[in-house]
Amino acid sequence: MLIHGTALKWGLRLQNFLGVFKIVVLLIVVGTGFIALTGNLRVERPHNFENIWEGTTSDATSFCMSLYNVLWSFVGFSNVNYALSEVKNPARTIRIAGPLAIGVVTILYMLANIAYLAGASKEEITGSGRLVAALLFRNVYGPKAERFLSAFVALSALGNVLAVISQIFAQGRVNQELGRDGILPFSKLWSSNRPFNAPLAGLVLRMFRHMQISYPLAVINAAISFGLIYLSRSRNPDWPYVGTSAQLAAGAFGLSNVFLFVVPFVPPPPGGAPYINLPYWTHAVGGWMIFGLGFLYWLFWAVLGPWAGGYTLEKVEKIEGSDESGAEVSGWEFQRIPINSGILHP
Repeated sequence: MLIHGTALKWGLRLQNFLGVFKIVVLLIVVGTGFIALTGNLRVERPHNFENIWEGTTSDATSFCMSLYNVLWSFVGFSNVNYALSEVKNPARTIRIAGPLAIGVVTILYMLANIAYLAGASKEEITGSGRLVAALLFRNVYGPKAERFLSAFVALSALGNVLAVISQIFAQGRVNQELGRDGILPFSKLWSSNRPFNAPLAGLVLRMFRHMQISYPLAVINAAISFGLIYLSRSRNPDWPYVGTSAQLAAGAFGLSNVFLFVVPFVPPPPGGAPYINLPYWTHAVGGWMIFGLGFLYWLFWAVLGPWAGGYTLEKVEKIEGSDESGAEVSGWEFQRIPINSGILHP
């Protein structure tokens, strides 16, 4: 958070470097898997591809956890849509880089899973308590290679931390824009880029509620997905029509997120509860409580406050300053206009 909040360019450079490094690690894992497929192993060759689904689970809770892991693997593409102001020529870049990145990552992860199954038995994978990549390297190259892999895993773990930070950074931009729209309390603070020309305040706000956001985000993602379909099909002249394929993709994403916020209320199978001393639905109820707090804030700020105080909220544009290129940065604020003041706004 401090890197992105104080040295924006260096934070992005470090993030890009670790992203490339993780791709290199995946390529090494895939290459090792091809060696394992040829039978060059230091242990007895596993037969995982015979009855490959034997021993797997099919309950809704397991599917839900798996879907969270799958979505996390592609979270980078989601994050970039939160911070398109940081992207050069965003429309063209997203059209090209988005499918390319998703396709490359999908292929690499599928090949990595094949590599793991080719190099380690199911019993080792599920019962050893060790990293699957470490098992693969040990079984192909020997114990020394397993220790060498630890350095790769450490850097890869740092990349995972920065993936979380990239999500915080991207949604910190959302907090900044909400501040510029005058919706949040202390909007001037959250909308500011001072003192490092970076959204430090928005990042701090996002970090504060990071642990409370995963479940509510599934609800928001579903609402946005179905909202995009509705806006596209309503043929509103202010909303460009998108093709059927894009609508199908939005619908599939929306349904997957409905699954993610409904299943946590389904009782898990024995031994599958996410908590030891708490009810299995704790995080789901906590997520809806966050929505309830947001509703109460809106109710008092936009409905009960104006009704009791005899005023209306008028949205007025204001100039906040300039960015690093010298261009003006504008925002909005809500001014309280007494109902009988006679002030008219265009």
